[in-house]
Amino acid sequence: MTATGLKVIACITMFIDHYAMVFVDESTTAHVVMRIIGRMAFPIFAYLIAEGFFHTRHIHKYLARLLIFAFISEIPYDMAQGVDVGFGSLNIFFTLFLGLLVIHLYHHIKNKKIGLVIVLLIGFISGLAEMDYAIYGIMTIFFFYHYRGHFQKQAISFGGMTALFVGLGFLGNTTIDIRMFVQLFAIISLGFIYFYNGKKGKSMRYLFYLFYPGHLLILGLVRMYLAS
Repeated sequence: MTATGLKVIACITMFIDHYAMVFVDESTTAHVVMRIIGRMAFPIFAYLIAEGFFHTRHIHKYLARLLIFAFISEIPYDMAQGVDVGFGSLNIFFTLFLGLLVIHLYHHIKNKKIGLVIVLLIGFISGLAEMDYAIYGIMTIFFFYHYRGHFQKQAISFGGMTALFVGLGFLGNTTIDIRMFVQLFAIISLGFIYFYNGKKGKSMRYLFYLFYPGHLLILGLVRMYLAS
């Protein structure tokens, strides 16, 4: 499977997830199933960010693109969620930007212990900024980068971190809800990643860049129309 194939799968599952978030009642089985499907999107994009780091010739341009689209996507992101437009929480492009920045810095720091401290510090900052997926997202990108070429290690590190992330969600909760387990299904994405053949595929560089804010804007506008 090519990188383009992975992007298409990620975009489709992401749209299903966001459609459920905006239009499907949270108490329904359909909502839970659609959100489960949507868990596959981010790990695939995180994996492609890590792969992109090794393939890009212009890392600073790559970082700049992610940051530019992060700001472009923020208003559609807030509209789709039905919250006041602002920077109270930050969309996934900010997480992908920091994730790429983290592996870029780590890669060029000779003292890897200091590099790991920087990785964790930036992950902590992403949490304070309320970025989508926050430190979980940053570490997902880092693990895919750090264990590149070793799928088993990537799977174990990502799977273990996902289990820990879900487990922490039970702290302080006296009741158990099926929705608390949804993130565990992110590991299904490893099935698609496993078949990645290292090839770029058909050139569709801006597929995700444009699809992400575009579909959020449409969902947000429809939400506003229905609420009026």
